[in-house]
Amino acid sequence: MDIYALGLIFYEMVTGIPAFEAPTLLELIMKRVREAPKRPRDTVPELPEYVDRIIMRCLERNPAVRYRSAHEVENDLAQSRSTVIMTPEDLAPPSPVRRPRWRMAALTAGVVVILLAVLTPAMRRSMFARPTGASSAVAVPVSRIAVLPFTATGDQAVLGPAAAGLDESLASKLFALKNVAVASPAAADRASRKGSLQEIGRDAGAAFIVSGSVQGGADRLRVTANLDDVAANKRIWSQEFTGVAADLLTLEDRVYEALVGHLNVTRSTAELSRTVAAHPTENIDAYSAYLRGRRAMRGEQDVTNVKAAIAAYEEALEKDSRFALAYTGIADSSLRMYRATKDNQWLQRALSAAQQGQSIDESLVEVHASLGNVYQATGRTAEAIVELTRATELAPNSDDAYRRLGRAYLTSGHGDEAIEAYKKALAVNQYHWINSNSLGAAYLQLGRYDAAVKSFQKVIELAPDNVNGYNDLGAAYLRTGRSDEAIGAFKKALTLQPIPNTYTNLGIAYANAERFPEAVGMFEKAVELQPNAEVFVGNLGDGYRWAGQRDKANSTYDRAIALALKALQVNSRDAGTKGNLALYYAKKGDGPAARRFMTDARAIDKASADLLYYEAVMSALLHDTDRAFLDLTQALKRGLPFSSIATDPDLRPLRADPRFAALRTPTAGS
Repeated sequence: MDIYALGLIFYEMVTGIPAFEAPTLLELIMKRVREAPKRPRDTVPELPEYVDRIIMRCLERNPAVRYRSAHEVENDLAQSRSTVIMTPEDLAPPSPVRRPRWRMAALTAGVVVILLAVLTPAMRRSMFARPTGASSAVAVPVSRIAVLPFTATGDQAVLGPAAAGLDESLASKLFALKNVAVASPAAADRASRKGSLQEIGRDAGAAFIVSGSVQGGADRLRVTANLDDVAANKRIWSQEFTGVAADLLTLEDRVYEALVGHLNVTRSTAELSRTVAAHPTENIDAYSAYLRGRRAMRGEQDVTNVKAAIAAYEEALEKDSRFALAYTGIADSSLRMYRATKDNQWLQRALSAAQQGQSIDESLVEVHASLGNVYQATGRTAEAIVELTRATELAPNSDDAYRRLGRAYLTSGHGDEAIEAYKKALAVNQYHWINSNSLGAAYLQLGRYDAAVKSFQKVIELAPDNVNGYNDLGAAYLRTGRSDEAIGAFKKALTLQPIPNTYTNLGIAYANAERFPEAVGMFEKAVELQPNAEVFVGNLGDGYRWAGQRDKANSTYDRAIALALKALQVNSRDAGTKGNLALYYAKKGDGPAARRFMTDARAIDKASADLLYYEAVMSALLHDTDRAFLDLTQALKRGLPFSSIATDPDLRPLRADPRFAALRTPTAGS
């Protein structure tokens, strides 16, 4: 990190907004080269003048005028001053000495601590609380916290569940505080596998990290809890607590109270009453069984572990039939079983358990989130939106709740509402890569490709070692006809993690470049990794057909059709699946079935540019050229770029028609 980068960080810390914004990465770079940012005091009038000048000197376009080292910045901050360069000697460029990045990072962490110290408490509280743009309705929390899984040292049968209970209890209680944003358990678990504190914070989008360990045995527990400041790169609190397993609930309360005492958080009376309210159960045996279920779900998500979790939740309910969280555990696990097996009985069990949990305690966020997820999986999107909206009301600082709501809106064809929900997730935590990624995916599905590219570039900036940013950026490039860039992004993604989504996307990119043998190889890898994914199987059918292997293509389409029909038995209003089915039937030459499913899909989602595009491809395959051009024209008017259709192998028969070239005109929406 250089002094200019340090200035960018300080600017956003103080104002809550970036120093520069632009629609593309190239334009952003050019702005930084050519322009000076607006002064921080224009946004935050109470900012001390000398801090304003220090930040602006860090952001000087002429490197010779900037501070020469972080030590100089540190000295000026510590002495409440801002020095300026006045002499020709001062203006001489610094020597090109290269310092290791880790040393520079350590220095800048110290500067951040001093910057925080010189600002008033009110200004520190406002640093991360400035709303931006359309998301201003959401109050951005002061503290972004990730509670990592506590480790268990000793008898895993006794200590493992206790460790799971501690981090889950802490996260749940912190969720109740209005000025705290807590990373979801999945995000915290994933981030915990990173190496350094900075990597963990970056991956979880957190400024503070809570961690800990549990030692001892059934007779005596010793818990160590820690709080680390990511920016300062240091531990700011650590404490030991002792107790017995039978008093685990009380021990959790003690750890929580000590932790909150070391956070910059003032609790209201209402928040105090919520966090000291009754425990989810007062039956320690039921709680221990529930925690075993949670522990099992943190392992590999295979059928064996998920079934073990369900058995533990059932045991918890045998000991306390009013334990609402145990019902949500069964619902979530059963939904996972359904996704793994596509067996409808698991979905029915998930629905029954979620509804039972709701009947016991409607005040729990987990109850509404679980029920919303089940409703969405069964196509009851209106009910899913109601439940997930309630979840956001109960946990307004949960970016995870807003993302789930956005997904429900997107599934139901409410694109604008989906974007708003995803923007609210981003406003809660702009530093967690998954929020930018989810917003970008929504933009991509809605045909807003430039916005999608910008969001995915932000993902890469936040988490350069995460496969999702490169994979999804490649998908956006693919939609805009930038095949070479798409192939490069997908190949980079595969070096990070070989996932089936990237293989199938790379296959599409090769197919658009008419490299069909290579496309088939990629599609086969995707299906090998995820054989029951209808889209991957359908893409493989396309690869065989384009490569001239018609018999293999038809049998593969039959597999995709069977998988799609099975999915529709559960969710009969899945417009995307119906659109895919229409294409599979068209590719097999079954026009009536293709048109029937496409009509149904369009009736469910009338606004989708993608479905118009699918209908155009279907019409082209069925030799209805006039209808194909009509649909393509409408799709382009709705935002589909011409470049996304120019290389589609299924539209090759249309390219010789003069109307195809005419689609490039602005009146057609290009």
